[in-house]
Amino acid sequence: MPRDSQHASKRHRATGGAGDNDPVFPSPHGGLRDPSNTQADLRESLAWCGLPWVTSHVFRKTTATLLDNAGLSARAIADQLGHAQSSVTQNVYMGRKMALVTHPWVVWGAAGVQH
Repeated sequence: MPRDSQHASKRHRATGGAGDNDPVFPSPHGGLRDPSNTQADLRESLAWCGLPWVTSHVFRKTTATLLDNAGLSARAIADQLGHAQSSVTQNVYMGRKMALVTHPWVVWGAAGVQH
């Protein structure tokens, strides 16, 4: 997690926000979110933004592509995506060409987040 996010999380907890074991994005009742409801919320929000074609898979593919273009290894990208087998990452998410630049924060930098 980038340092800015770590600091924001600590400030949130210190001011009465979520505790260490509480979900970062809780349900309206404060517990864990149901995945099907979360997907519906995401679809609704993206449609409202004029992006009804975007899915959670698009975010995963974009992350993998940015990391691949930055030259990270298949194993590093698989770890980021939570894949046990880097072959899944290579077959589904990675292109055939890789850049020579390597940096672990390339996704955050591409999103404009400083760490």
